[in-house]
Amino acid sequence: MSGITLRYSLDDASARASLRGARDRGLDLRPGWRAVGQAGVGQTRRRFLTGIGPDGTPWKKGHKPSGMTLIASGLLLRSIRVAKVAQDGVEWGSNRIYAAIHQLGGVIRPINGKALHFKIAGGFITAKSVTIPARPYLGANQQDLTAFAQILLRHIAGPIGEAG
Repeated sequence: MSGITLRYSLDDASARASLRGARDRGLDLRPGWRAVGQAGVGQTRRRFLTGIGPDGTPWKKGHKPSGMTLIASGLLLRSIRVAKVAQDGVEWGSNRIYAAIHQLGGVIRPINGKALHFKIAGGFITAKSVTIPARPYLGANQQDLTAFAQILLRHIAGPIGEAG
C-alpha cells in the first residue's frame, strides 16, 4: 500500500483495565438504572413539598389547614419508591390505591349507597360525587432527564482508572 497509515494499540495495562471496567458496567445497566430510580423518587418526593408538577404547573390547592396539598397523613408521599429495576429501565411510583386518582384526576362516586360522606376542613360533607383535580407528581421534565442521563453515563464510565 502506498501512502501512510498509523496503527495505534493500547499497551498500558491500567488503561486496558479501565476500558474493560467500562465495558462490564455497560453490560449490566441495572445499578445505573437503580440510581436513576432513586433520583426519580427523590425528585417525586420534592414535588409533594413544592406542590408543582413535572411540567412546572402548580397543583390546585386542597382544603387542608396546613396548605400542603397531598400531604395530610404523608402516606402517599412515603409510599413513593423504586418498584422495578431492569436492564433497560426503571419504574418508580406508589402502590396506594388512591395514587392514580391524585396523579390523573377523576370523579369519585359511591359504590354502596347514594352519597359519599367524609370529613373536610373540620366539617362533614355529603356529596353524590367528588371531582379530584389531577396533581401530577410522577413524571420527568427535561432537567430530570438530563440528570438521569448523567447518572447512567457516570455508571458506565466509573471512576477514572477503575479496573472494574
